[in-house]
Amino acid sequence: MTTKEYELWYWNYDPMHERETKLMAKDVLVPAETFKQMQSHKQPAFYKFYINDGEAFYIAAGYVHSLRQVFNNKSS
Repeated sequence: MTTKEYELWYWNYDPMHERETKLMAKDVLVPAETFKQMQSHKQPAFYKFYINDGEAFYIAAGYVHSLRQVFNNKSS
């Protein structure tokens, strides 16, 4: 499985204001299959990402705002 690191921006309910939504960010790994789905004209109901130590994270496609690829510059 090929994955790349991204910062996922998505809409979620604001825990401080029950009836409002808030744009939130989460570090995710994007499976190649999900990336292909996101570039397709046919949108699935949900996208699958991986968070933390490989925990599956599903989000409704309509809640996804954007992805930003993360490049880690590690100096040795």
